[in-house]
Amino acid sequence: MLLNILLQPKASSNEIVGLQPDGKLKVKVTTVPVNNAANKDLIVLLAKKLKVAKSKIEIVKGLKNKEKLVKILCEENKIKGLLKC
Repeated sequence: MLLNILLQPKASSNEIVGLQPDGKLKVKVTTVPVNNAANKDLIVLLAKKLKVAKSKIEIVKGLKNKEKLVKILCEENKIKGLLKC
């Protein structure tokens, strides 16, 4: 499944905020966007919340942008549960 994500680096906590009016899932991470640190934390956070391996999550588009397209290989009901945050 593909998810459109709006990533906010340098936040006060790592959290999944929820769906935005434009349909993107807003996610906050505490790390700065240097050397892919924020992207790595995004993958770690999603893997933890979805209870899947980090290898099942891939940033397809937006590696150097706060708007990302993320491919997640897991059961669709897990992702639907995530979207209810």
